[in-house]
Amino acid sequence: MQLSQSVIYALQTLLHLAESGKGVLVTRGTLAATGRMPERFLLEILHDLVKCGILRSTRGSGGGFALARNPEAVTLLEVIEAVDGPQTVGLPDFNTMSVPLRNWLRANLEQIAENTRAGLAGITLKRLAAAEPRQSGENLESSG
Repeated sequence: MQLSQSVIYALQTLLHLAESGKGVLVTRGTLAATGRMPERFLLEILHDLVKCGILRSTRGSGGGFALARNPEAVTLLEVIEAVDGPQTVGLPDFNTMSVPLRNWLRANLEQIAENTRAGLAGITLKRLAAAEPRQSGENLESSG
């Protein structure tokens, strides 16, 4: 599985906001500069995250963005789907395959997709924030 650059920017932003503290508003300019992200591109991502209830925004001179929920309540699956849309299994028209093979393949791909979704739903923003400073190449599974 490969994460899109949009999801990477979203994660960088969410981790920065989690580190900033509960309720602290951060401007999009600061978020873009800190994460070395194009501000106009980041704005689209921020709007997607607000629309899905992961972020909240406040307008005006003292405005900015903050997490709408605690980091332990935001999952990697939610972030991916907020930015890239629902993660589903799609099968092309298998008109040359037998019906039993097509059904078997579809069922197995759906199970794999469900396992992946469950894995992504088990990774929270809090867990990612705890793993971020590690430079040893350790993966989340081995970090407990």
